[in-house]
Amino acid sequence: MLAHVPVNRNHVLLREVGRVVKNSGWLVISDSYWREQEGGKEQVQVRDTDKGMYEIYKYYYEPDELRSLLENLFGKVEHLQTTHYEMICVARKKM
Repeated sequence: MLAHVPVNRNHVLLREVGRVVKNSGWLVISDSYWREQEGGKEQVQVRDTDKGMYEIYKYYYEPDELRSLLENLFGKVEHLQTTHYEMICVARKKM
């Protein structure tokens, strides 16, 4: 879900997540990540469905960028892994 939150608003989401997660609690992020995709760039993708066209906001975080964001706003990143298709990140809330 983080990838669908505009970059200039991600701090609002992460502060709220930090508010509701207990001290030493965990945050797990799993999101699509294509190595061929240009990271660090806001994108709007248009999808055509049987109900019409709609736009999807997407921001593909680079691994180091996501690590820095979470360590600044949430806590310590304990694990960050990328595969060809997804990025998995596990962070523990600051006490």
